[in-house]
Amino acid sequence: MHQLQATASGAHEILFTRRFDAPLGRVWQAMTDPALIPKWLWARVAPMTLCEQDFRVGGGFRWVWTRADGGEMGVTGRFLEIEAPHRMVHSETFDEDWTGGETRVTTELVALGDNLTEMRMIVWYSSDQARDAAMATAMVEGMDEAYQRLDAVLEGWS
Repeated sequence: MHQLQATASGAHEILFTRRFDAPLGRVWQAMTDPALIPKWLWARVAPMTLCEQDFRVGGGFRWVWTRADGGEMGVTGRFLEIEAPHRMVHSETFDEDWTGGETRVTTELVALGDNLTEMRMIVWYSSDQARDAAMATAMVEGMDEAYQRLDAVLEGWS
């Protein structure tokens, strides 16, 4: 099993890297298909309850996670660049601004073999302080849990 690596990088950025034991095309589909995203992109305490998106350049998305107490965390964004199946760039703005304003997320997938794909994701924040505050939360642990669920989705692919 692979682990998510996260490091502060460049001006205002976090670089995330992770490998998946699956072909690039399957990883891309699982990361972009609104029918598959809710199966893995959620925190242990808050499943994804809304996944709406128009996956095209200029298209928007809205994702919402709901905790057992009924509280919600929502994010809205727009797809800025898409080069299927290798690269996408999108913006994110959380309803409760814990990220210091809009972030920009660049995700790149690289095939390292027939059944091994590497993800490199750069999240750009509005300031070093916003980046450092995000790194101080449980974000990395939550993302790692989500990617472990993505492993299970990819493993169960028929």
